[in-house]
Amino acid sequence: MLDITQLENGDIALTGRFDASQTEKVKAMLEDLDADIRLELSGMEYISSAGLGVLIGAHSRLDKEGKSLTLLHPSKHAMTIFRLSHLDRVLHIVEAQEP
Repeated sequence: MLDITQLENGDIALTGRFDASQTEKVKAMLEDLDADIRLELSGMEYISSAGLGVLIGAHSRLDKEGKSLTLLHPSKHAMTIFRLSHLDRVLHIVEAQEP
């Protein structure tokens, strides 16, 4: 299950498992937004290739419109997936700073 929460600062938190069963929900939410998007991913437990596809699609759409998608503080699992797929070279990612 994946929870989508609008944070007080305007960022959107994705928490839980972002797999194929959740792609339509996230895709619809992202398509409704017509501005720069900042996704807080510190609570993301899992992301599948289908979830990656949604993020790539949102990045492409926003880039064509002169807007941006920023991924904030991805969980260790999500960051590993972004690195293995080389998406850390394509997507704008702000990693959590170590204490």
